Amino acid sequence: MTRATQKQGECAVLRELLLAIGVQLEGCPPDGEAPDFIIPICGRAVGVEVTMYQSGKAVAGFRKRAVEAEWESLEKSSRTFQTENADLKGIYILFRFNDTVPPEHEHAKFFDEVL
Repeated sequence: MTRATQKQGECAVLRELLLAIGVQLEGCPPDGEAPDFIIPICGRAVGVEVTMYQSGKAVAGFRKRAVEAEWESLEKSSRTFQTENADLKGIYILFRFNDTVPPEHEHAKFFDEVL
């Protein structure tokens, strides 16, 4: 898949997601790499990263499903951490990892270091 083809696909996904919340894009936002797109909505800049998972393939030597499960575990820990820290309400952070996500037993330490 070429970079242009990948960006077109990502833009199509972005359009569908935004339409689900009643936001219609005119054209495709300028592309970047971290995140894929930054779009203005209601006077705020919103960063969107489109990620495609293909179960059964390998990432950093691990099967994709195992990687997806680690992401799900990190997301669950993140929601719990945010709930337990009221001052974080309305703050959203996008994480990107070059390799694997922190293992579950290191989530609390990870969040403490980030904040």
